[in-house]
Amino acid sequence: ASLALAEAGDDAGYDAPGAMSIEADRVLRPRDPEIRRRAEEIFRRLDAAGALVEREGQLWFPLSRFAGELREHYLKAGMGARQRAFLEEASADGFPDVAVTRSGGGIPVPAAGFDGRSLSGCLEAAARALAVGGAPAADESLAVVDCFGGDDLFLHGLAVPALLLAFDPAIRPPAAFVLSEPGRGSGGLSNGRPADLVRFYLASTWPESEPAEWSAAELAATVERELAGTWQPWLSELGARLAEERGGEIPATGDWMEDHRRFYARLQELLAEAAAGYEPRSFSPQQAMRACGELVRAARRFGKAEAHWRKVPARSEERRTGLALELLAAKALALAAAPVMPGFAGRLWRDLGYETPFAEARWEDRPAWLPGGQRLRGLGGPYFAAASEAAATAEQAAPAPIAAIA
Repeated sequence: ASLALAEAGDDAGYDAPGAMSIEADRVLRPRDPEIRRRAEEIFRRLDAAGALVEREGQLWFPLSRFAGELREHYLKAGMGARQRAFLEEASADGFPDVAVTRSGGGIPVPAAGFDGRSLSGCLEAAARALAVGGAPAADESLAVVDCFGGDDLFLHGLAVPALLLAFDPAIRPPAAFVLSEPGRGSGGLSNGRPADLVRFYLASTWPESEPAEWSAAELAATVERELAGTWQPWLSELGARLAEERGGEIPATGDWMEDHRRFYARLQELLAEAAAGYEPRSFSPQQAMRACGELVRAARRFGKAEAHWRKVPARSEERRTGLALELLAAKALALAAAPVMPGFAGRLWRDLGYETPFAEARWEDRPAWLPGGQRLRGLGGPYFAAASEAAATAEQAAPAPIAAIA
């Protein structure tokens, strides 16, 4: 939900992480006391350093004083082509001044002679970055990733980094920026639907580089086509094969064939594609979900082809390798889908026989084999049947169109 809605008294946007089963260390609302404290702290330090200029009854901060630092910053930071082009265009004729005070309500200016004026939204944005610990100076192992909407390119790309540098030169600006385009649609996406499904739909279909529209009907169709229609059949078939051929026991690898090597290499390629989709400098949830989808399709094709070796007893060693590889693909799917679909990933992890909590699992560029002899626990689900039914039920009860999501 937009900041404007929240400032008008609608807290729905700030409650959204909980509604979507997203863990957040802290959600700062516009009137959070910490934002006011930080904003006043930034203002006083800039004022004391003589970094502000008064003009037409307001105080301004000249970005031009940090032109060199800003250019170095946005040339090094990870960002998409749209943002980089915008920032270079904005700085081509020199950096402008940004207002740090404004007329009207808000956080009062903590200085004499500015009655009836408040600190600007630009200063509040910098304060918010400090309040959430978004500008570490000492810990080199931490990197800040700034996520924001397309309308805030100037604010987050230039104004906030400059204010933070002026406040404390030791602060490291964000290492990467993730731009989220606005969207509009009809029907409530999260009304009665599992959060995993909503995230999968948005991550899979959002164009990322331009505004888009979403619909509850399209969500239901996407779930039915991709999850219920593709992911679910493969996992059900895999669970059935293991139950029939191995009594639910995970095999160790045996002898390898050329098809096995090709599939193993493809599995690593798809994991690398998913990993790149989650990296801040190349962030693309759509890429990550498409890699997951292709992983499922490749594994299903592989599994169906390998199943023919069941009828050749002399190839039992190769058959074991085929099953082990297909199970490895299921484990890789759990890891690759987890950032978007943690509920599904956690259940699949358990069904693969792991006793350790999924929260303790770590990304594997080269996936480790499932332990031979480990027993599956109901692999095959159903994982998405109930979710698909929930989508259909919610579709029937969908409310009138809502304004926007961000």
